[in-house]
Amino acid sequence: INAGGAGCAIDKSGTRTNWSSAGKAAYSSPYAVTMGGKRTIAIAGDSSVSGVNPADGGVLWYFKMISGTMLDPIVSGSRVWASKANDSSMVGSMMVDITGDGQSTNLVWNNTRTGNGLNSSVLLDGHLYGIGSIDGLFCTDLATGNKVWAGTNDNVRLSPYGGLLLAKDQLVVACDNFGKGELVVAQATPAGYSEVHRATNIVAGLIWTAPTLANGKLYIRTHEGTVIAYDVSGSMK
Repeated sequence: INAGGAGCAIDKSGTRTNWSSAGKAAYSSPYAVTMGGKRTIAIAGDSSVSGVNPADGGVLWYFKMISGTMLDPIVSGSRVWASKANDSSMVGSMMVDITGDGQSTNLVWNNTRTGNGLNSSVLLDGHLYGIGSIDGLFCTDLATGNKVWAGTNDNVRLSPYGGLLLAKDQLVVACDNFGKGELVVAQATPAGYSEVHRATNIVAGLIWTAPTLANGKLYIRTHEGTVIAYDVSGSMK
């Protein structure tokens, strides 16, 4: 779990802590990947992103970022994408290449316009899709960090304090959108913004969490604790 700068591991019985790290945690979730043939837990703390040995908590690699809340990193091969959250004066994302069995971390690119609001981006076919405080919904080239497209008007621009998920080749976005409470479905394509569906005034309150899709139901939770569910089984392919 995300506690401490590089997380901690709790025995599944819940009776003991296997290992833990010092430092300040962030809002991100740890997840398991394989890098360089090694099983690794990628996790973002308050001011760094780490790759951790799940067996003993040993840090295999890490790199620093400006202190502040960070989101889920995304790993693609030997490269790790990381983003700041919520503060437009510091917002931005970066790509770092992990080489030499974790002994060297090299900055590939840094982009101050494609940081995220409260939720991490998603990755499909070499492109990142996310919601930021500067450009709203955006698409970024993973290899270069260049912006491919971004929201430029009220119909496309979404509040950064929302969440999105990737369902096959579609983005499902839920956000309060400046008081309107919207659910938006758009194609995940670098060709440009292509909206499939939009529902307005779906629920009152702030929407900060990512929507969840399970067993034909789409679940959306507000910051205040209200949960709504849509039956989308008829539209799933």
